Amino acid sequence: MKLLLISENRDEKTYLSAGLGTMGICLIHYLNPVKAMDNLEEIEPDLIVFNAGDYPRHWKPLHILLRDQFSREDCPLILLYPQHPDLPEAAKAAHLGVSAMLIHNDNDSAFLENLIVSISRLKSLDNLDSKRPYAPKEYDQLSFILTHPQHFNLVPGKILTLSDRGIDFLPDEPAMTADLEEDTPIGLCSLKIGDTSYSPTCRVKRNMRSLSLAFTDPPPEMLRSLREYIKSSPERSLAAHT
Repeated sequence: MKLLLISENRDEKTYLSAGLGTMGICLIHYLNPVKAMDNLEEIEPDLIVFNAGDYPRHWKPLHILLRDQFSREDCPLILLYPQHPDLPEAAKAAHLGVSAMLIHNDNDSAFLENLIVSISRLKSLDNLDSKRPYAPKEYDQLSFILTHPQHFNLVPGKILTLSDRGIDFLPDEPAMTADLEEDTPIGLCSLKIGDTSYSPTCRVKRNMRSLSLAFTDPPPEMLRSLREYIKSSPERSLAAHT
């Protein structure tokens, strides 16, 4: 999936690339919204994340141009704001069919989680394939905990995405894993899928507050259970809302 990020912050691409981890996203960053609009047809993005706080006057012309070339389903638009937009701004975005509005600032630790949830919702069909990352929903019974390979402390946290290949994991206390470097093996992990627990081994792919972990020699029975669990997501969703 090709994600177009339009933001004046040069570090944002690095942050999002690391945070989105195993989601199979090719991230393209434009600092200049006018250049992004000029190249929209050539880029052919599957999703656009636009920082409306950086460029408050440009998202509307971008949206008009976007909808001339791509449908809302083919290329959703997510707007980022440093704080909740005022009512006229939010109403205008909703009226035009903007797919999501998220709060994003330096002190908002929930932003990455909300972005992953939004991407998974907007591109939900992709998540039914277990080789693609699945973002757990509130009705899922999925949990993960690791043991720090040097300190041997248990590190609980939240699963951001999960796939055959690995897991994106946000520790409850990111400082506990801040010293884990790329390629560090983690031999003691516990992944619970429904009522069954598994003990995969992992390797650190990226560490930028959230951990992107790759499974190493995952147990075949764990992969079978994970595939079945992901495929049965629609049934759990139906049961949770009836």
